[in-house]
Amino acid sequence: MGQTVTAMKEGAECAALRRFVEGNPAYRDIALALVRACREERPVAEAARLAAQAAPAKAQRLQRPETVARTLAEQGVLESRAYVDGEPCDPAELAQRDDLPESATVAYTLQATPEALRIAAALQPEHRLAALLDEPEHQRGALVAILEAARARGGLARTDIDELLEDSPALERDERTGIPRFYPSYFTGLLEHAGGLVWNGAWRATEPGLDFLDSLSRRSCE
Repeated sequence: MGQTVTAMKEGAECAALRRFVEGNPAYRDIALALVRACREERPVAEAARLAAQAAPAKAQRLQRPETVARTLAEQGVLESRAYVDGEPCDPAELAQRDDLPESATVAYTLQATPEALRIAAALQPEHRLAALLDEPEHQRGALVAILEAARARGGLARTDIDELLEDSPALERDERTGIPRFYPSYFTGLLEHAGGLVWNGAWRATEPGLDFLDSLSRRSCE
């Protein structure tokens, strides 16, 4: 195995991954796909390719998997290893060397830390969607109604969601002014952040979103 570069304290990569995902939600899918791809030690190019296959095209237009991988390695979420002609060497030292023969074969690999794998599993859409059940009951109803309508109609325009929630108690309208405390975009935002809804010309339920609805149906039958 190659020598590992990690300046993080034990367990700190867990917090680093959370901060990265929460601070850069547009890159979340790529980051989580990279961690999953690097359960085993992989060459950087292979890890990036696997992440590209798993992450939505929209996310990749914002940032290349290779760039996200470099950031995660710098933060200790992914361990970076280096090899010269199959022999392990320190990646930082290798970057400073200028005495390598032209015939030398240099390879860099990545592997997710156990802590990163654990937190990545907790951040998967099925867990984020399940956490929405902790919302107040009337708001849970609005979230489920949006997903069910998106499934039934194949997609919802913003005006469709406005109409769907027009009389919903989830908006919590002020009794005196009638002004809602929450707007429909609040609920689509929650679902999008959790991975249950995606905008693709219309709001559409994702596979995790559909699985979430199915799990609710099974639960109601128990």
